[in-house]
Amino acid sequence: GSSEFVKFVQEFLALPVHHYLQVYYQGLVELEDLWGEVAVSDLPGKLPELIPEGKKSLGGFELYRYFLTSGYQETALEHLERQRQVLLAIWSKVGDRHAWGRPRLFKALSPYLETDLSWRELQALQEQFKDYSFSDVQVIHLPGAEEVIHNRLYWGVSYQDINQLGCLLRGEGPAVTEVRVEILNGSGVAGQAASLAEMLTREGLQVVRTGNADHFSYLTTEVIALGEVVEPARIVSSYIEGSVIMHQPDPQAEVDVRVVIGQDYLQAGTGN
Repeated sequence: GSSEFVKFVQEFLALPVHHYLQVYYQGLVELEDLWGEVAVSDLPGKLPELIPEGKKSLGGFELYRYFLTSGYQETALEHLERQRQVLLAIWSKVGDRHAWGRPRLFKALSPYLETDLSWRELQALQEQFKDYSFSDVQVIHLPGAEEVIHNRLYWGVSYQDINQLGCLLRGEGPAVTEVRVEILNGSGVAGQAASLAEMLTREGLQVVRTGNADHFSYLTTEVIALGEVVEPARIVSSYIEGSVIMHQPDPQAEVDVRVVIGQDYLQAGTGN
């Protein structure tokens, strides 16, 4: 329930939870008459296998099916982002309603929402954020990976990485000694991976392994964050002049950061 989830967030992320809002998705079917159908052009992804042929808008069960069903070859995180975008489209339609119609709307929504906010507070928030673009909000998922339990797909949280996420949300950077690094030689110059590994180890980082990249034609040195947060890559990049930070989340990765040495490494002065 909501109370247990709030407790989980406060304990594992060491963050206070001021308010919460839980949405029961059955309302997408029951409340179609309140906000009408959502235009297909406003739906994210527009997955053809989930949109009936010839339909220009979805509502009721069709919208619920589009919202709840995973698309072909769609990952769990991609599906979650699509669900967020559908809710944003509905939020936009709710915001377009005249003020006199909102009390009726909130009353109809009450069976499908659980929150510690009063309806007056919800209405004030709706008015406050009616012109805000939530598409600009940075979304950070709990680190983990997909797991199948009793033939159902779940998101298994990686408790090992929870502390790192909590540090980010609290504005604290991870300790240097906690950052695990893989170094790959993408320049073709022998010994560069070992040399960089030695330098980063002296600085206190954990260099887990070194090796060769998939080719030796990398022009720029890439520092790639493989987790849900980018901060570990920023730490590593600060030791490699001219390196480029990238973010490629990989739930299966055994390290936090992958460094691919490019041909600019010596020119930058860090390869001496």
